[in-house]
Amino acid sequence: MAAVPTGARDRYRRWIRLDSAGYQDQALAAAERHHADFSVTARQYAPVAAVFHALAADPATVWTPALGRETEQGSEVAATTTTLLGRTVRLIVRRQPKAAGDQLAIDDSEHWRLHDIITDVGPERMSAAAVEAHHRLRGGIPARTPSGR
Repeated sequence: MAAVPTGARDRYRRWIRLDSAGYQDQALAAAERHHADFSVTARQYAPVAAVFHALAADPATVWTPALGRETEQGSEVAATTTTLLGRTVRLIVRRQPKAAGDQLAIDDSEHWRLHDIITDVGPERMSAAAVEAHHRLRGGIPARTPSGR
């Protein structure tokens, strides 16, 4: 937080985006302490896997198109609320169609690659697709429009 110029700290909403190495209580506590939003790639521990597999398998789950480059690939997102790391968080799952020959991770389904994040950004502020697209920008990867720019 010290890298954010003092004059800018109160003018902007901070958002901490972390990969799965940041899936720990200390990282979320730091975001909360600094009044920052967070989105974190969730580690596939049993409690996380149980929630996201239940969401992915539920026929009542409402899937919406992912945003950005993922739209071109046919990816979709869905969300639920759950308790993880001692907090009530929003769990967002992105499913991406499996291409022929893709090697799947142990947590992927037969037809989908599954990715999940947790966030404290509620649906009243941003759609699940918008949160998930913003989270994917964490490594400085530029967003692509459908035209490729």
